[in-house]
Amino acid sequence: MLKVGIVGAGIGGLSAGLMLSSIGCRVTIFEKLPQNSSSGLGIQISANGIRALSEFGLEHKIGKIGDYPDSIDLFNGSTGKKVTNIPLGNTAQELYKAGFYQFHRGDLISLLMDENIRLGGNIIFKSPVLDIKQDLNGVTVITNESSFYFDFLVAADGINSVVRNLLFEKNLTTFLNQVAYRAVVPASQLPKVFSSGKTQIFFGSGKHVVSYPIRKGSLVNFVFCTEFNSFCKESWDIIVNPSEVRGKFSEFLTLKEVFKKLNNVKKWGLFEHVYLNNWYKKRVVLLGDACHPMLPYLAQGATQAIEDSLELCRRIKISFNHGDLELELKKYSNNRYSRVKKIRQASRLNAKLFHLKNPLLIFIFHFVLKITGLIHPKFLLKRFSWIYAGGPAETNKP
Repeated sequence: MLKVGIVGAGIGGLSAGLMLSSIGCRVTIFEKLPQNSSSGLGIQISANGIRALSEFGLEHKIGKIGDYPDSIDLFNGSTGKKVTNIPLGNTAQELYKAGFYQFHRGDLISLLMDENIRLGGNIIFKSPVLDIKQDLNGVTVITNESSFYFDFLVAADGINSVVRNLLFEKNLTTFLNQVAYRAVVPASQLPKVFSSGKTQIFFGSGKHVVSYPIRKGSLVNFVFCTEFNSFCKESWDIIVNPSEVRGKFSEFLTLKEVFKKLNNVKKWGLFEHVYLNNWYKKRVVLLGDACHPMLPYLAQGATQAIEDSLELCRRIKISFNHGDLELELKKYSNNRYSRVKKIRQASRLNAKLFHLKNPLLIFIFHFVLKITGLIHPKFLLKRFSWIYAGGPAETNKP
């Protein structure tokens, strides 16, 4: 039975923990924050991530805590006119053998945490990792209170990964002069359209807004993305005055009722990260944002961490047959590298399309979306079938 250490109790670390526990590994997860400190914001998991979690019997539990959007509706943010509609719901279920879900992040974290505990995993909170040492047979993790020895270590400790900085290349970043503001508003305070079973995207000049209901429509999650000239840290915990959002998005008259109800708004600077060539070093592997942070314009960050977890679990299970653990850790890195790189590139392209500023290009973009939606309603969804039908839990592509 392999002893596995995991650094980070976010979506990626907890997914890896429950999957590895399910094949007989003894898992210990280290989390630097206290228990119940998870962000109260929303998170989206597309079909490729839901299929991966469903392999471990979570589909029914996901349905209980997640919202299941019927569609993505696209609008001109200034005029409020609908541009087009992208079907999700049962259409996505038929195409990709799984639905698209939206969660309160704390609810998904709680579900994954409960599954880890049910399977015998150990989660140690308020336990920051201070150092990592490797020998021929394993890894020693040194925390603020003790040291632990494992057969291998998974670093799922996010964008500012301690393990990556200790053992791999430094995380070199470039600020993109873009920020994302995030907020959650009770649905009872908003027009009913925001709590309907839809994801909504509002386009503007050099900016856009995403809204979607969570907690069975009782809350609405908002993400406001825009260009930003002054430097902003890459942190989810920068609290700003809601008036900053109102000022940046004042032309979005369709959101005027939303602006009145904004509270506890957080600002997050968006950065480009150097892409690592290798995600493993001897008995240590990186996972999720620790090795491949990506821009939020395809909502694939958490889903790709779940995909990483499934691929890693499969490689470790194969290692049981031949005993060459390091070979399978290398294969995990190699197998995931190209797909994640392609998704990162697609997300960057979406950023450019969402933030067009030339009025003629905006008109052409909206016109193409509208005509495509009228002639071939599924095309805008199927354009990304290589993402939604692919990954370690791949289904037959439509």
